[in-house]
Amino acid sequence: MEPIKRISLTDEVVTSIKKLVVSGEYKVGYKIPSDTELCKQLGVSRPTLREAIKVLSAMGYIDIVVGKGAFIADLTKKDIVSDPQRLSNIQVFREFMQVRIALEPAAMELAILKIDAGKIEELESIQAAFNEAVNIKDTVKLLMLDEAFHASIIRYSGNKIMMEINKNLYEKIRQFRVDSFSNNKIYQNALNPHGLIIYYMKQKNAEKSIETLKLHLQAVENDIGDMLNGNT
Repeated sequence: MEPIKRISLTDEVVTSIKKLVVSGEYKVGYKIPSDTELCKQLGVSRPTLREAIKVLSAMGYIDIVVGKGAFIADLTKKDIVSDPQRLSNIQVFREFMQVRIALEPAAMELAILKIDAGKIEELESIQAAFNEAVNIKDTVKLLMLDEAFHASIIRYSGNKIMMEINKNLYEKIRQFRVDSFSNNKIYQNALNPHGLIIYYMKQKNAEKSIETLKLHLQAVENDIGDMLNGNT
């Protein structure tokens, strides 16, 4: 399916650029080539490249400087536990989660009314790919497949404003989520809730779908909150 294909391409681009960083070809402070040049070099579209750059930025490999471009970051300064700026953002993260906990169940209530076999099949495909990413501990795929799972539910609502809010929200909290998907305990905790959500959606059971989603999001908030506090 299209979301999984797009995610796989983005993952390949992220891996390619990470290899250039690790090998030393792209050194700290190096300005990466233009979109046009990199797209040609890697054989991908501009949207795929830009998504990969955003992921790499969230992972700490790239610093994006407005008006100047993207530069290779100093990874030694990206320790989440010791980084005071990250720790000071715990409250900001919780405020974002408050929006998410309000938004997604509201979208679910609308999505249940429009759910069909095709949408269930899409969610199941995303979840199957997520399970595979868990087995190989692919952080990028875990991040993007989890985003795709939740974004799909909001898309099924048919509410364009909800979709736009969700897109902006994920851009702002992606850095926290990248770190969470580097934690084995946290991403393992998403497996069963996602499966249950699909199960109840297939039954068109709005009450259980919403309840399970709320519990899942609350667990996500608690897990990432503990991580930001250095408790995991």
